[in-house]
Amino acid sequence: MRRDLPSRAEAQQRQLSDWRQITWILYVLLALAPLTAGLSAVGAVVINHLKRSEVAGTPFESHFRSQRQMFWRSLVWLVVGFLSVWWHYLGLVFFLGGLGWFVFRLVRGFAYLSEGKPLPGRVSVMSATLASSVPSPSSPASP
Repeated sequence: MRRDLPSRAEAQQRQLSDWRQITWILYVLLALAPLTAGLSAVGAVVINHLKRSEVAGTPFESHFRSQRQMFWRSLVWLVVGFLSVWWHYLGLVFFLGGLGWFVFRLVRGFAYLSEGKPLPGRVSVMSATLASSVPSPSSPASP
């Protein structure tokens, strides 16, 4: 029975490591959105929506939630900016405000993910517990 414990822990660590990589990839796809006319962001949010139930209860749940919010709220900022561009450059204010908000959320997500931490806000007990077990890239793996 005790032989199963290390293999379960190793499997859990591998799964968390995989989710960490996927979370990085989704952030990079979102960062590339301005260069791809939003197509990479659409791909990121589709993957995010498909995988969100699988990351529930992990430290990456908050990152996935934040990525979805970034996409949908940025889309709203862009639509409002486009619709209001005809009123004395008001659209430019919305575009720049939305871009600033998007960059802030992206940098914040990268920073927390690089430390292996969930984003502050709604965090489940399980994700807070698992966050402490995810090694950061700069720390050596424990034996």
